[in-house]
Amino acid sequence: MSANFTTSSDLVSEGSGSKISFRSGWTSERVKARLQSSGLHLLVSILMATLVAIPLVFWLYPSPFFEAAGGMHLLGMILMVDVVLGPSLTFLVFDRRKKSLKKDLWVIALCQVAALAYGLYATCLSRPVYMTYVVDRFEMVSAAQVDEDEFKLSPRELQKMRWGHPQIAYAEQPENPEERSRILFSFVQSGIDLKEMFRYYRPLEAAKPLIASKAKAIKELAQYNKREKVERFLKPYESLSLSYVPVQGKKRDLVALIDAKTGSLVEVVDLRPWR
Repeated sequence: MSANFTTSSDLVSEGSGSKISFRSGWTSERVKARLQSSGLHLLVSILMATLVAIPLVFWLYPSPFFEAAGGMHLLGMILMVDVVLGPSLTFLVFDRRKKSLKKDLWVIALCQVAALAYGLYATCLSRPVYMTYVVDRFEMVSAAQVDEDEFKLSPRELQKMRWGHPQIAYAEQPENPEERSRILFSFVQSGIDLKEMFRYYRPLEAAKPLIASKAKAIKELAQYNKREKVERFLKPYESLSLSYVPVQGKKRDLVALIDAKTGSLVEVVDLRPWR
């Protein structure tokens, strides 16, 4: 026996006795068909989401930049739209009796693809393209923060926005007090800071003495991280004398391990540089 779910629109009056009967499209067979169609849609959506997530995690946002640059937040939004919203809409509209069923399913599919495309576009803009040393720390610069005209003023060897690991650079503070005031005014007025002013960019080699002098003692990391985790990241570099520099990310801050003697960048690791 089929179980019927009714709404007020399903009430039908019959005869003088005002007999009431109930009719509805929500029979158990039709609910089963909706579940099957939305389940198939879910499997296809999971496959699509997996194909998107793999290059996102391993190419656009390589470790440890994925969470630091907000990749997890963007991936969560993409999965919400692609894996949850699409199959849910399919469950709601699927009814083989509807003449517009094919049209409805095409509209859902197109909306889902459009949302996925926009999510990928936003992800590409948010990817870190520079890790720039500014004053006493590295700061991550996303593709969305790069102004094309300003970018052309940077040294030719630094005019490369990579796909994958970000380009390493140094933003040199100008000695001219007027220029420094202009940078401060720009930040107050529009939020544009030194890391986004590519005219001041220099190769990281020029900053090594400064990095070596301002880097923090490696033992301080134990104050902000579990000792076991710190030891695990430092173990491959036991032969080096290390210090560290904070790396300021959009969602999470990281640690740049530095050769204390030369100021050279050794590796960026997923440790907290401060509280």
